[in-house]
Amino acid sequence: MTADAREPSRQDESADEEIVENSPGDELGYAIADLLRTKEVAEAVKKWVEATAQSKAGEYPHARLQAWLAFAFGMVIFLTIAVLAWLKVLSGEVTAGLLGSLLGYWYGRQKSS
Repeated sequence: MTADAREPSRQDESADEEIVENSPGDELGYAIADLLRTKEVAEAVKKWVEATAQSKAGEYPHARLQAWLAFAFGMVIFLTIAVLAWLKVLSGEVTAGLLGSLLGYWYGRQKSS
């Protein structure tokens, strides 16, 4: 047999032995999955969920109502500014200042919670 006749069989063997490499993203995903399967992480997550549930149970009972009332009041202010601007009662600069203050208040309140 010649060397050319043996060549295809070597190619078939090398194809079977070819190592498939995972992308770095796949490797990271597998590492995180392995980490999450450990008993210590499961216990830590369980303790965190229990602590969070206990801290939420002691919160002010009317917090949801208070949040909705604050939102409704803010929307009344927002709509009042918008209507007065549309009717040209407020100038553009005043409208921008009032809306900026209102949005800054909403954003700042969200960040502090």
